[in-house]
Amino acid sequence: MKNTFSEEFDTVRARAFSVALSAEEMLRNSIHAMRTRDDALAERVRSGRQVLLHEMDDINEEILSCIAMNQPLEEDIPGIASVVSVTASMEQVARNAGEIALVATGYPQKLVNDRIFEACSIPSMADKTLSMVHDTLVAFGSESPDYLSGHAARNEEIHTMAVNAMRTGLEIISDDPRDISAVEQVLMVIRALEAAAMNSFIAAERINGAAGGVLRTPVECE
Repeated sequence: MKNTFSEEFDTVRARAFSVALSAEEMLRNSIHAMRTRDDALAERVRSGRQVLLHEMDDINEEILSCIAMNQPLEEDIPGIASVVSVTASMEQVARNAGEIALVATGYPQKLVNDRIFEACSIPSMADKTLSMVHDTLVAFGSESPDYLSGHAARNEEIHTMAVNAMRTGLEIISDDPRDISAVEQVLMVIRALEAAAMNSFIAAERINGAAGGVLRTPVECE
């Protein structure tokens, strides 16, 4: 039988899940906008990010209010930590989406280079990051850690891809300094994707903890 806190917190949790799904969609749209040169979609991501961040601020206030007005039991703590972590992590994912959308709209200049993006494994890295974020939220929504199998290994793989991509970018600049602007774009996207994957991993760790499991820590993934 649920206590009063659990019943009220379920409503907060459901809203946090809904907003987290919006952050995932924002990341997916930013990557699609970058791949297809869709300036309008990229601008919608950038403008929608601020709205989403305000919604997440509201959720954080609701969490604090729910805790203050009720008396959570010790058994409620892992669930609270899970919701707080998912909200914070998906807030960062929304920011990462905005950074990718910025590249899609032509920052520092309209010079998206398919050859360089492919050489630095951006498409593959983007797909792996999206799969991590998606599985994290499926696990959160279903309260099942089964979807987090191999999550730590995927996070480590994305980190390795990011390091290799940066090395490749430097080699490209060394071969032809005129490619520096395109490589700058690549490095911005790499940073955003790696950060989104890490934030997904952090949230996954809390979700798994709420279910009584243990994931390897980010330090152990390095």
